[in-house]
Amino acid sequence: MSSDRDAILIGLTGTPLITGDNISRQVFGSYIHKYYYNSSIADGYTLKLIREGIETEYKIQLEKALKEVEILKGDADKKVIYAHKTFAEPMLDYIVRDFVNSRIKYEDESIGGMVVCDSSEQARKLYEIFINKYNPGQKTVEEVNRQYRSISEPPAEYGNYQKDTGRSFSASLILHDVRFEG
Repeated sequence: MSSDRDAILIGLTGTPLITGDNISRQVFGSYIHKYYYNSSIADGYTLKLIREGIETEYKIQLEKALKEVEILKGDADKKVIYAHKTFAEPMLDYIVRDFVNSRIKYEDESIGGMVVCDSSEQARKLYEIFINKYNPGQKTVEEVNRQYRSISEPPAEYGNYQKDTGRSFSASLILHDVRFEG
């Protein structure tokens, strides 16, 4: 069984909202509290964001996938290319592998993760791949194509982590451009 600390959030951030009907003040009200990142870290509400370079091996694999998708899609919008499974799946595999390795390296099971995507289409595709490949038993609120066929098996590091801990990671999809009507 998975806990909140085993969650990887896949989402698209978009604050402030300033387009169409989604204007921040209309969505969140007339008062928006300003709370600075450094203050939030000092108060213990926010973890520091760490930006790491991408390993050379993966960078080459990603460039190859990008070229492959560009050939398949022709002169397509980058949003379409970045959301294509040929590009998205190897990227997600790299993220999960890096996530597992970080927990092992730092001996810290409380490390969480969040993936900020280029578009809501990419976020949806990563979420679909994650659910089908990494945790098919996860219950979802969002509709997920359960017929997805993976390009490859999950990284060995993930399988070893599952075996050693008895847990699977879970994911949530958070989109700024979709309103919850509930």
